[in-house]
Amino acid sequence: LAVSPSVARLPAAPVDADDDEPILRFPGLGCVLTIVVILLLGAGVVVSALVLTDGRPQTLLLLLTPFASESAGARATSTLPPTITPTVDGATPAAPGSSGEALPPPSGGDRLAFASNRDGDYEIFLMDVDGSNLLQLTANGVEDFDPAWSPGGDQIAYVSRATPNDLSQIMVMNADGSGQQAVTPADTVYFDPDWSPDGNWLAFSSNRAGSYDLYIMRPDGSDLCQLTASDRNELTPRWSPNGTMLGYHTRIGQDRATSELFMVEVNPDAACPDVVRGVPQQITDNTVLDQWLDWSPDGLRLAYTSQGEDEDNRHDLYMLDLAYNLATVLTSGAGDDDDPVWSSDGTRIAFDSNRAGGSNFLLYVLDVNTGQVSQITSGAQDDVAPAWQPR
Repeated sequence: LAVSPSVARLPAAPVDADDDEPILRFPGLGCVLTIVVILLLGAGVVVSALVLTDGRPQTLLLLLTPFASESAGARATSTLPPTITPTVDGATPAAPGSSGEALPPPSGGDRLAFASNRDGDYEIFLMDVDGSNLLQLTANGVEDFDPAWSPGGDQIAYVSRATPNDLSQIMVMNADGSGQQAVTPADTVYFDPDWSPDGNWLAFSSNRAGSYDLYIMRPDGSDLCQLTASDRNELTPRWSPNGTMLGYHTRIGQDRATSELFMVEVNPDAACPDVVRGVPQQITDNTVLDQWLDWSPDGLRLAYTSQGEDEDNRHDLYMLDLAYNLATVLTSGAGDDDDPVWSSDGTRIAFDSNRAGGSNFLLYVLDVNTGQVSQITSGAQDDVAPAWQPR
């Protein structure tokens, strides 16, 4: 506390006769009283500071520093230590179901799940659409393939062939690879899972009743319901964006060398015998392979693979406008283009192809508006069955 030394030498101000205040007329006594007042004020400041700082000398020094500096002509500033807010149990909550490590943000704006045999057998991987942030999700001695995202993008269903006799089962895991669990037994062949838009159902294909038919079940494996029953193979079911239709392809003919695209109306929340509404509708009709369809996000178009009718039987990507039943060729490369899947905004299609010249399949992305194709993986391995993470 700074007090000007000239205060004690000021002449006393006169006081009216009617005023009860005494007038200090003895300078010596005034000096003594002034010194006493200064000492009392100083003691009060120290006592107050000790109370405020709980008697800690380092905090008291921090409080008194500005006053000492100001008397030297420059006001100092100090930074208080940060306030620490403890979390529950001393840990930051991790993402639901995760192992505690958050996935890196997609550098290309979107992320793909896919199957690759780059470690010797097929496993599930993640990668951004620009080829960065490669992350392996499964690592075992069995074949893992056919990844399918949940609508929230936090889980992945996939197929695991875990037995030596080609039997397979459907698995579900978190998006970081944790929490892997089987939702079907390994007693037959299950494959091609696809999550319903509301997240309540998985559609898939299985030969559990003889030929390959379409089924639905809850993501935990409950409420199994068979949708089709025929002597033909019905494969790769895909939900329409509004969840009322299933598109798929059917192998036709004695040798099943031809396949056509079909769709059927469904109400998955109905009792099992009433899930299918009406009869399946055939939407392509030719003598070649039409297969591996995927709905555009607006539900107006289908991307699919067609063998075409040229001499080399090459697989190309096509787009079918459902309103006009008009098919458009999207790719016409030197190899086979398969497994198309739409981006969430409907502007791009990811697919796998051996167009690079070798026998192995790698991943590519097609810009639907410009027709430009970008290769996003390279190497001698097979990278197949891309699945675009929902936004």
